[in-house]
Amino acid sequence: MVSSPQWQVLKERATNAADKRGFELVEEAALDGKFWARVRQVLDFSKPIYHMIQFADIDKPVIGEVYEQMDTMLGQIKDIVHNNDPDLYKLIHDFVCTVE
Repeated sequence: MVSSPQWQVLKERATNAADKRGFELVEEAALDGKFWARVRQVLDFSKPIYHMIQFADIDKPVIGEVYEQMDTMLGQIKDIVHNNDPDLYKLIHDFVCTVE
């Protein structure tokens, strides 16, 4: 998108400095390989969380299975994240396991 002629037309139509800077920031992010690697990481560890929420969001009693599913979810997240970023895994684990 950011390399298309239409993007350049929109960018040139920006009338103030903030809008122009916004176009530049979008271009930088879209063309940055590190940004997309971080997006992939978030999607990878979010998938087990999504499946856990989907499992628990049904119209039948599942509380007896929720703890087992949470352990499975945390194990999957650990497999995905822990070796690359143990601090991120600890943050996710603490957030999931905190009872308030």
